[in-house]
Amino acid sequence: DYDPEKVISIQLICFTSSGRYEYETYIRPYNGLLIDRGYLSSLGFDIVKVLAAPSFPQVYERIVQYLDGANIFYHNSSNTLALKSICQHYGLPIPEASWINTETIARRTWDEFRQGGFGLMQMRAFLNIAPSANYAAVTAAIVVKASEKWGTDIDDMIALAEMSSDRYYTKLHGHCRKTNKADLSPCDGDPDGPFY
Repeated sequence: DYDPEKVISIQLICFTSSGRYEYETYIRPYNGLLIDRGYLSSLGFDIVKVLAAPSFPQVYERIVQYLDGANIFYHNSSNTLALKSICQHYGLPIPEASWINTETIARRTWDEFRQGGFGLMQMRAFLNIAPSANYAAVTAAIVVKASEKWGTDIDDMIALAEMSSDRYYTKLHGHCRKTNKADLSPCDGDPDGPFY
């Protein structure tokens, strides 16, 4: 379980039919002054700003409308664990959303990251994104740059992240992965689709 005490900031970029919205804030820890100040300092957070920040329930009221029913791109499973953990701590419903891991998109798009090294700092440098860009901006850029490289749209990036490793093998090699079965049945799916 992720420690909800360590959820101290949130960054979102939301794309809707009416435009792009950005939201970034510190989150006041639920244990207030008992917070591990050494932990905060090691991450470069301003302790005074963190303690003066809104509580997670206050932040939740602002963001839940953008999260419920959305496709949420995140770059590390700790992000989803942190959100779920702090929602459970406060007894708030976990947003009903499709969670899409951009680590998978990065691994499957760029050979350089197939075996690892795809942390947000590395991705920011690789994609030539300004060092001042926050993590939400880097995560969004991964999706946009990957869709440009594949020549597809964002929906196809969701399919790329969600497809099984066997389906991805077929996409790369043009045939199904061999199994222990004597005869290989044909692959399922749309042979004309972008990731068949």
